Amino acid sequence: LQRLSIEGALSEQFAFLHTKFGTPSRAIDVAVAATILVMFVSGGRVGWLAHAYAIAIIATLGLKTAALVRLRRLRPATKPFQAPLNLRLGGRDIPLGLLASTLLVGAGAIAMILFRDAPAIATCALMGSLLLLFTGRHERATRHA
Repeated sequence: LQRLSIEGALSEQFAFLHTKFGTPSRAIDVAVAATILVMFVSGGRVGWLAHAYAIAIIATLGLKTAALVRLRRLRPATKPFQAPLNLRLGGRDIPLGLLASTLLVGAGAIAMILFRDAPAIATCALMGSLLLLFTGRHERATRHA
């Protein structure tokens, strides 16, 4: 939250540090409030929380895979490691091993949504609305600057 605030995607209030302790107290307060809200909505059911957490992990994996694929295109010479099964087409490397692992895990998320798993759908809706909120604020901030 503090980094998003510094970048202008959120209110600058989240970047302020506590005068006595030097911690981002407002960002911490919002994170704690979000945790309490999730616990309240889930009713403390561990299964519900596990499904919601699984969707969040899958989304994080997808974002990290997309970043790795993009970095491979931008900096082709600097590869600290490679996943197996890279296909070379037209002078470009297609990381099939990296994409296959992400698609396999993503298929589990799609199955959860297709089987109308309420925690999975709620987590996707929450992440989608946060994505729209953050990108909308960031676009407005860049237009006004």
